[in-house]
Amino acid sequence: MECLAVLTHDYRTQNAARRELAGVVRMRFCNRPEKLRQLLRRINVDAVLIDATYFGTDGSFVAFLRSLSDDHPKIVLILCIHLSPHAVHSLLPALLPSVAGVAVLGHDRLVECLHGSQFRVSARSDERQVARAIRAIVPTSAGETIDAFVAAAAQAGTVVSLANGLAVSQRTLLRRLRSWGLPGAAELLSWIRVLLIARRLQTKSVTVESAASTLKFSSASALRRATQRHAGLSPSQLRDARGEARLLDAFQQFVSAGKS
Repeated sequence: MECLAVLTHDYRTQNAARRELAGVVRMRFCNRPEKLRQLLRRINVDAVLIDATYFGTDGSFVAFLRSLSDDHPKIVLILCIHLSPHAVHSLLPALLPSVAGVAVLGHDRLVECLHGSQFRVSARSDERQVARAIRAIVPTSAGETIDAFVAAAAQAGTVVSLANGLAVSQRTLLRRLRSWGLPGAAELLSWIRVLLIARRLQTKSVTVESAASTLKFSSASALRRATQRHAGLSPSQLRDARGEARLLDAFQQFVSAGKS
């Protein structure tokens, strides 16, 4: 994604979007619907982020979204909203199919996707940071493969789907990992999922349940077991920056042990 248009007149939304998306996408802010329309006529944007509190919950919001999606059918519409989850769900029947996805912007983060959309800026930002941390540990030539592992781990992908995505056999993938001194594919995926947990939990508004859902764990209990198994740390301990650092140290030791 290269350009995101944001319609809001709320400074909280502007500040949260800037903090969350800085360096991820180029943003253009509009404080009035007509300005958004003018912007869309002038430049190509990949998505539109709309603060529902601009309109409230009356029919004007639904009408605006429908007209916008009619005029620009290729734009992925994401609803950014400061309302409660109950209010969001009450709006959904009227919004669909005008909106491709619904996300809650709260406590300065896009913390939860409530409907359909695969557009998760927060999660993708976390993935990039985890990939960067791992790249600092592994050989440079492993970089692209590590990126693929992180993306797969975020979606609870399997070794089979990962190998297929890389267009290699599982045997070739294992051989590459060994040449870089890395553990087996399944072990590496498992570790990366835990690293993603730690990164996600650095956002205080993200609950263990929300992190488990985002990272495709069957339950919050399954997530807790994973963090204990790999680092002997609970999710609450991983929320602390020192806990995340301890996890990274444990992962580095695990990788080093595989090289010896």
